[in-house]
Amino acid sequence: VLGIGFSVYSLTPYFWDRNGQQSDILTAHHARVASHAVSALPSASASGAGSLIFVNDEAGGPTLAFSDGTDWRRVQDRAVVS
Repeated sequence: VLGIGFSVYSLTPYFWDRNGQQSDILTAHHARVASHAVSALPSASASGAGSLIFVNDEAGGPTLAFSDGTDWRRVQDRAVVS
């Protein structure tokens, strides 16, 4: 696996293989992403566009968020995490 991403349009996680082909991620187990408080979010730009995190104390309640390369955005409505 050379890269892992997440499509905010289809809500389907995927990866790129050695040939640069995009493939879906299928697992028989639960996937878990890192959990962060809003006050301790990692840099969205350093994490890279497509990175996923779980924000445990977001203003609208706990949520998955993705990096767009600049900000962390809530998966459900693309609003910047606050």
